[in-house]
Amino acid sequence: MYTVVRESGLFTRTNCTQNCDALTSAEVAFLLDLVPIGIADAFVVVMLFVYIQP
Repeated sequence: MYTVVRESGLFTRTNCTQNCDALTSAEVAFLLDLVPIGIADAFVVVMLFVYIQP
């Protein structure tokens, strides 16, 4: 998901003069938003395996 957002140009810096490779605060916030999404997805997968058992 991060790669798709980065390639779409959402976080494109047009007038970057220094530290252009460093993450911006918007990119860090986006990555932090992915953490609870990943935890929720893992929880759903675990629950599926628990409740689908024969």
